[in-house]
Amino acid sequence: MNTKNIVAQLILVTLIVITGTAQDERVSLIIDSPVVTNLAVSPYYPRATSDPETEATLQIFNKVLQDDLRFSGIFEIPSPSFYPYGQAKLPQEVDFDEWDLASLEPDYLTFGNLQVYPSGVVVEAFVYDAKTREQLLGRRYTVSETGLIRQVAHQIADQIVFQLSSGSSRGVSQTQIAFSSLKGNSKEIYVMDYDGANVRTITANGGLNKFPEWAIDNSKLVFITKLPRKSRWELWVQDLSGGRTVIPTPTSYVSSPELSPDGFQVVFSGRSLGRVDSDILISNLDGSGRRRLTNHSSIDTSPAWSPTGRQIAFVSDRSGTPQLWMMDRTFKGW
Repeated sequence: MNTKNIVAQLILVTLIVITGTAQDERVSLIIDSPVVTNLAVSPYYPRATSDPETEATLQIFNKVLQDDLRFSGIFEIPSPSFYPYGQAKLPQEVDFDEWDLASLEPDYLTFGNLQVYPSGVVVEAFVYDAKTREQLLGRRYTVSETGLIRQVAHQIADQIVFQLSSGSSRGVSQTQIAFSSLKGNSKEIYVMDYDGANVRTITANGGLNKFPEWAIDNSKLVFITKLPRKSRWELWVQDLSGGRTVIPTPTSYVSSPELSPDGFQVVFSGRSLGRVDSDILISNLDGSGRRRLTNHSSIDTSPAWSPTGRQIAFVSDRSGTPQLWMMDRTFKGW
């Protein structure tokens, strides 16, 4: 789910609670943390032979998996210094009596193996209930090159989170972050893994590229661009598999675009002709059907779709200070 949508909804709920409460009363917000599960993460070992390439790949894999599971916030991972001696890489090699120690007592145990072959890398991952000794996960992952091992570790971490949270969380390890960063005199769009690794360049046009937002299926990014020797900002939709669409805008100002959940429309902040204040506008991806959703002398900006796509939240100073507002997507002007 889009992070901006989540934040907007939480703020709106908080505002409603505060607004409906007398000024002399205090509002208490209680945020429950998830139940912490004791998970022992045994290092994964070579399945067959220990060669330098396999060992180097294992070092990356084990660190990424450990970091991902710790970052999830739902596991307490005991220090490896308390782990039993031995290299358990297959279920038949696990001595559960050794793991059932007073100083450890894990609820669950994950372990596995990795091997680099000429044809690629094979990882086998297992998760067991340490109390009942029941297997909860047993899966093989294959990739064509060692450079993809981080993605395998992310995938396994998210699968473990999903399995041990009873499906209440899908994990965040495979999350991608889009951002804008200076590169010389230009500002380009990049994408990276949630932990800052695997940075990839999305734009290299030498211009100013800002406000990247994901499509709900993660296949596209929408952002604003001002190319060198051009005076107007443009609205770009970049398909990550190649190709882009430039959406016509009414004036030189455009900001804060976001694609609708169904992927057919984009909402953004822009100025209509003859206006100095910004309004919220909506358009189809080919530029057709553009219309103004707000019509006020104040500044309206930062629109965000609701998960259903029926409402749009935005920021407006029409009440004197910047506040969050919400309207239907079919609104005719406010």
